[in-house]
Amino acid sequence: MKYFKPLKYKILFLASWFPNRTNKVLGVFVKKKAVAVSKLCDVAVLFVTADQQLKDKNFDIVCSKEDSLIVVRVYFRYFFSGIIRKIFYNLSYIIAHYLGWKAIKREWENPDLIHVNVIDRAGYIALILKYLKKIKYVITEHSTPDINFLRGITNRTKIPLRFLKSLVIKNSEFMNVDSEASLEYYKKVGFRGNFGVIKNVVEIRTEYLVKKDRIKKDNIKKAVHISILNERKNVSDIIRAFDHVCNKLNRKNVEFHLIGEGEQKAELEYLASELGLLNKNIFFHGFVDEKRKLELLTSSDFHILNSDAEGFSVVTAESILYGIPVIATKCGGPEDFVTPEVGILIDRRNLQQLIDAIIYMLDHSQDYDPLKLQEFGRQHFSPDVICENTYKVYEQVIQKWKAANTSKLIDIKPDGRFLM
Repeated sequence: MKYFKPLKYKILFLASWFPNRTNKVLGVFVKKKAVAVSKLCDVAVLFVTADQQLKDKNFDIVCSKEDSLIVVRVYFRYFFSGIIRKIFYNLSYIIAHYLGWKAIKREWENPDLIHVNVIDRAGYIALILKYLKKIKYVITEHSTPDINFLRGITNRTKIPLRFLKSLVIKNSEFMNVDSEASLEYYKKVGFRGNFGVIKNVVEIRTEYLVKKDRIKKDNIKKAVHISILNERKNVSDIIRAFDHVCNKLNRKNVEFHLIGEGEQKAELEYLASELGLLNKNIFFHGFVDEKRKLELLTSSDFHILNSDAEGFSVVTAESILYGIPVIATKCGGPEDFVTPEVGILIDRRNLQQLIDAIIYMLDHSQDYDPLKLQEFGRQHFSPDVICENTYKVYEQVIQKWKAANTSKLIDIKPDGRFLM
């Protein structure tokens, strides 16, 4: 039986961040997006990084098939120290990409399009490939915008390698960011290009979806926070808010669970201990695997994000998708999708608003319909939605396509289809 299908493009993800043997959680969301896009396209990923443990050779090329992806990771060793190390680092980075490119070419030939994920550093490689190989590229940028600069609180913003970044963006066919705040930031900075917003992918594991009629085993109200524990996340104010709730208001049937590691973890544990809350009302779980994270998240009554700046906030979106209402600061990304239907928005660094929001959630979190939250999440963050939005970009960019098993290039329209 003959039927029409969308063109199945070959897309090469050049990833600045990607899970690897030196950092297993780096760029997990990049991999999730690649897997989502692979539903409509053939996707290969090339990722390059230094490996301090690599001693017996200069480069180590590791090729694998993961989910529906071809993944080529190239590790390189450090040379020398000081300024000489920096020079050799950049040289090794370029050579490693050349070796990875050759490995992909053996399997795949040339891609129809390159998809850069995070300009630093993969964007510079894409620019080189465009000049040398005439292959167009698009960009997904995940960096966190400078909210203080965006809102006029400060007059300057720091952008390392600004000229190179502007060159990469200018030569791209399209750059998508994950929030309106990031879009406004790049425009205010003065970058010129074809911009748009496509949200990050949030995976759905149906066995963890909160049921509308879930029965709790106790009468304890639980809040959860998931992050890298650093200054930007402002977790210390969440702990102070729970000090007010538990000690000053004498609400003892309350728990706050923190998931994650970071430079402030010991300091935050000390603060919780000094307030008499550690392991009584406040619990630190450190880094946990995905299964345990989802267990803790979906057994909670609400999620708290108290950041100063976020480009998107995957964990906030993830909470909504699984049916958990949220408290989030007006820190950029969450303002795009945290509506009264799914949670509460508060001002940054406003302890009283945070206390009030926590008290409200303690009394009213059960009023949020988890099924409505889940449907909201599917419409905004599901892999199918993100795949479809990304594929529309590819259709607009790719104007020539290799016909069948020949070397002939044919012109195609953005809405092109082929007959099977």
